[in-house]
Amino acid sequence: MVLITDVDDNSSHLSMTEVLQSVQRNDVVIYTISTNSIALSGDRNNRGDKVLKTFAAETGGRMFAPAKLQDLSFNFHNISEELRLQYALAYRPTNLLRDGTFRRIRIEPVDKRHVVRARDGYYAPRPSGN
Repeated sequence: MVLITDVDDNSSHLSMTEVLQSVQRNDVVIYTISTNSIALSGDRNNRGDKVLKTFAAETGGRMFAPAKLQDLSFNFHNISEELRLQYALAYRPTNLLRDGTFRRIRIEPVDKRHVVRARDGYYAPRPSGN
């Protein structure tokens, strides 16, 4: 998902934490593009940019903060390239409890020249019928 916003909350029915949990439970990767730059008619809203960074980092995406309108094309190109160059990894956890809790994961490349962008974890499944 690509989210282009200033993050001004006008009428949310859910908290940031609830939305973040929902997208994590549904394996949604979020790329965020801030419109808070003065050149994009924004006001350099640092609080809003922190929210965008959190959503991108916690879902395995990336945040972009274009300084001018022309940067948007480059931002979309970067997103497109990242989506083309991704890999899917799988593993079996040692904790087999089906308790619905958030489990942190960490992926470290052997070759430190490589960059890993991945979500911080996942929600364990709940028992059937809950």
